[in-house]
Amino acid sequence: MELKRSTLVQSVLDSVDAASQAQLRRGPRVTFSDDGEIGDDQGGVTREMFAEFARRCALPDPGEMRLLKVTPANHVQPEPAEPDCNDSATGSGTGIDVQYGRHYQNLGRVCGMALWTGDLLDVSFAPFFLKLVIDPERCCSFEENGSDLADEDPELWRSLSAMLTAAEGSTTPDEEFGVMF
Repeated sequence: MELKRSTLVQSVLDSVDAASQAQLRRGPRVTFSDDGEIGDDQGGVTREMFAEFARRCALPDPGEMRLLKVTPANHVQPEPAEPDCNDSATGSGTGIDVQYGRHYQNLGRVCGMALWTGDLLDVSFAPFFLKLVIDPERCCSFEENGSDLADEDPELWRSLSAMLTAAEGSTTPDEEFGVMF
């Protein structure tokens, strides 16, 4: 993986996107092209890459995208996708940027590569998110994840609770959210 420290997040995502599964399983051989440093120093540069990548996904440098949101409990969870404000073809907003989904897929591949190679990401994922990743069928219920979510992100918990409470008395999707299509 030839990476640039100045655009580390994008460099890692692009490298992982271009790599095959077999290449990812072998683990990264990191080279920082900014300074020619190679990751053969007993894994120090590679460990630094994983730790710095995770940190900058949550606390990006100016101009970098933020893929992880830091919760009030100081854990991280995926950042909700941001709208693509300007479509070059139409000149108007088009909803969610399709590249964002690809970035999350590659973020997952980086997490998997770190687990596979025994490297740390230097972030703590929110418990409700980890439960969802580990056992999505069991942990998709609002009741099971509710207390964890309330502890992690009280504002999100209040919003979701209010939506569900409003939806309980409605009979159609139009009534649930007060919109007509």
